[in-house]
Amino acid sequence: MGAVGVYMLDAVHDTATWTTKKIKAMRELLHRATTHVREEAPVSTAASSWSWSSSSHTAASATSSPRVSRSANRVGVSQGIV
Repeated sequence: MGAVGVYMLDAVHDTATWTTKKIKAMRELLHRATTHVREEAPVSTAASSWSWSSSSHTAASATSSPRVSRSANRVGVSQGIV
């Protein structure tokens, strides 16, 4: 194998190593963010905290699913659903 072949293998190895480190860092950040949200999200047990956005029922979005309000999302996070 010539010098160019070894150079290319080194480049592929370096890129793979760099990419692997970045993926591990992103997974750690995601884990830390998820933990923080689960621990710090306000707890809401009232059934009235769930609401559907009326704008999701228009003709333009008839094929899309209704959006859930932010308070409903917080309930899911605090209960470990999300």
